[in-house]
Amino acid sequence: KPDINCDRIKLYFLQRLPDGKLGFVYGCLRFDSGIEVRTIRELDIATGISKVLIEPSSDIRRMGPFAFSNNMSEIIEEDMSNHILSNKLFYQKGENSFQIASNFIRAMYPAWSTHTRQIAFWGTENYPGKKPKDFQTSSDISFLATYPWDLYIASPEGENLKKLLTSIQGKLDIKWSPKENIIAFSGTFENRPGIWLVNPETTQLTRIWSTMGDADFFDWSPDGEKIVVVNSSMDKNFKVLKQEIRIIY
Repeated sequence: KPDINCDRIKLYFLQRLPDGKLGFVYGCLRFDSGIEVRTIRELDIATGISKVLIEPSSDIRRMGPFAFSNNMSEIIEEDMSNHILSNKLFYQKGENSFQIASNFIRAMYPAWSTHTRQIAFWGTENYPGKKPKDFQTSSDISFLATYPWDLYIASPEGENLKKLLTSIQGKLDIKWSPKENIIAFSGTFENRPGIWLVNPETTQLTRIWSTMGDADFFDWSPDGEKIVVVNSSMDKNFKVLKQEIRIIY
């Protein structure tokens, strides 16, 4: 139903939740204040009923990608208020909330394993340039914005941190397989774009999709047997020119 308190509504980061419902970030913008209030909501496809799962907090100014535990009692949330420059991740269980990987320059796109109590995320721990708070020129911003990312795993509380891969450009989604303890991600690794599978225990890497458009989004089938890819090409103004859906793996 339309929200009469919002002048504009936008939905972000659609995903399948562990309880089988659809989860997303709901953005409510008021033109008079210019402020967009974001909440995490779920939609029951069978009934069409939507409800709020996570309200705004003082820690997170601009709610971004999120990942729930298997029983949905815990969540990792991304604060993307300084997008690509100093994104932060927060662990929350009930009223308990704190930042994880707090020594990182930036951390984003959390994903929760379906088999172990682990998360994966993109991060930058060591960075040769200035910290974002010390930026003075557009070159400072551009250097960090285009700096490659590393793929990490850790406990949801940010402990037992392990770097799986380094120097990944054009990173997008991270998805754990529902079938086995395997991570799928999209990005360019060693100058080869695509969708990749990595074993977090052995770091064995396999490229399963090599045709990258301007934006490739993907997800696993519920049984973990297939991956659906949405391949898009865009013009210089980011208008979608062409999209195709492929089933791979």
